[in-house]
Amino acid sequence: MPGQHSCLPAIGPATAASTAPAAEAIDEPPPTFREVVKLRDIERRPNAEVADRLHLSRQHVAVRRHRAYRLLRARLLGER
Repeated sequence: MPGQHSCLPAIGPATAASTAPAAEAIDEPPPTFREVVKLRDIERRPNAEVADRLHLSRQHVAVRRHRAYRLLRARLLGER
C-alpha cells in the first residue's frame, strides 16, 4: 500500500518449499513477540491498534516487533 512501510521485503511468488523455513521460524519467538508480528505484519493492523489491543504503549509494540524480527533473522540465517 502506498505510504505504508513494512520491515518485510518485497518478494516474488513463493513455493511451499521456499516458505517452509520461515513458517517454522515464525513459531519460535516468544508468544508476546509473535502476537505483535501477527497483528502488525500479517493482519496489517496499525501500530496504535496493536498497542490498544495488547494494552501496550506504541513504543513497546515497536520494540517487541524489532526483537521478534531479530530472532527470526538469526533463526533463518543460522546465527543461533
